[in-house]
Amino acid sequence: METRWPTRCHREQHSSAAVAAYLSAHGIDADVVMGRTSPDPSLLKPSPHLVVEAMQALEADPHREAFVLVGDSVSDVTAARGAGISSIGYANAQGEASSPVTGRR
Repeated sequence: METRWPTRCHREQHSSAAVAAYLSAHGIDADVVMGRTSPDPSLLKPSPHLVVEAMQALEADPHREAFVLVGDSVSDVTAARGAGISSIGYANAQGEASSPVTGRR
């Protein structure tokens, strides 16, 4: 059974092909899968550049639609804040739950 997430886009700092293969292998469907498009490291998180690109690819207005970035690092929260959207942090490794990453607009 395939999982349909309420989000429409998966944006990652890795290649689109790698992300698409991972999502497919785990039965996760996304309308848009985007990967890194530039070798410029200043455009990676914590820069909001990748988040803004994802919103633009969806032709979406963060002031009119609900957006949230789910991530496992402080740079994810920082990027979300820089793009003007909310974020949810989670611990993806044992021991990280004692210091969760969270963020709000």
